[in-house]
Parts: sequence; C-alpha cells; structure tokens
Amino acid sequence: MKTSENISVTPKVRRLQLISLISLSSIFSTLALYRYFVDPLNSVTASSAVLILQVAPLLMLVFGLLRLGTRQIFFLAMVSLLYFVHGIVLLVTLESRAFGIAEVIFALILCVSTSYLTRNLGISINRKDEG
Repeated sequence: MKTSENISVTPKVRRLQLISLISLSSIFSTLALYRYFVDPLNSVTASSAVLILQVAPLLMLVFGLLRLGTRQIFFLAMVSLLYFVHGIVLLVTLESRAFGIAEVIFALILCVSTSYLTRNLGISINRKDEG
C-alpha cells in the first residue's frame, strides 16, 4: 500500500500509527473527563468551548497522522510535549493528580511513537540547491 507521498507502508508503520492514534484518543478522553467531572465550568457550553480549545492543536494534526504525512506527524510529536507540560502542571493539585499522571504517560507515548513513526517514514524535504 502506498500513501499520498509514495511511501511504502510496512506492518511496523501501521503498528506505530495505531499506537499513536490510541494515545491521541486517550489524551482526548483524559482532557474531557477532567474538564467535565473534576474541574467543570459554570455551564456545559463553557466547558465544551475550553475543551475544544485544549484539543485544537491535536485536532489540526490528526488527519496528517491518518494519511501518514511526515511533516504533520513530526509536528504532532512536538505538540505532544505541550500536553506533557500540562500533565506536569496537573500533578501539583491532589484532586487532579491521577489525570496528570495519565496525561503525562499518554503524551510521552504519543511523542515516542510519532518520533519512531517519523523515523520509519523518513522526512522528505524538498530543498533548492544553495549557491
């Protein structure tokens, strides 16, 4: 099977893609559970708006992961570090510590799996010869 960038997809690439998608959906669900049950805002609309803002960076890059775009996957690895930092911040308070641990673990899994996925796909950057 070939992707849009003419990269052959191996079973290892598919496994890494699946691990990335599982960790991505786990970050979504962890943030949603935290926003609606641990730290809800005054209305469901406000909580939903904040949740959409929290997951917007991941939502913009999820289609790149689905079609195996190497640049989007690389950016997804970098964006996952934002959720790692957010999880570290959640570790400070006692009632959100479990959600912080979960977010840190899922963000690390996402970062590592997308890094290996980028490595296995290879980054093809078109550059003009200088000079």
